[in-house]
Amino acid sequence: MMDAIFGNPKVERGTRMNMNNRIILTMGLSVSILILSACGQETEKAKGDPIWKEQTEMIDKAKAIEKTVQDRVKQQLNQADEQSQ
Repeated sequence: MMDAIFGNPKVERGTRMNMNNRIILTMGLSVSILILSACGQETEKAKGDPIWKEQTEMIDKAKAIEKTVQDRVKQQLNQADEQSQ
């Protein structure tokens, strides 16, 4: 078997190919398992609060403040128009 790994010419070519195929298959399965386990962890994180929840809450607060400021500006403009008439 060691001859198949190091490429001894006395070993049949089919034996070497089988060993290479086993190595490739083992590596492929290992990578597949790692990817699937990482995907499973990702979906568990998605079930909880999103990472960006704090940022979206801040944006919502800023929008509310912006609306309040805009309403106040409209009020002041209306008052100025009424006073000028």
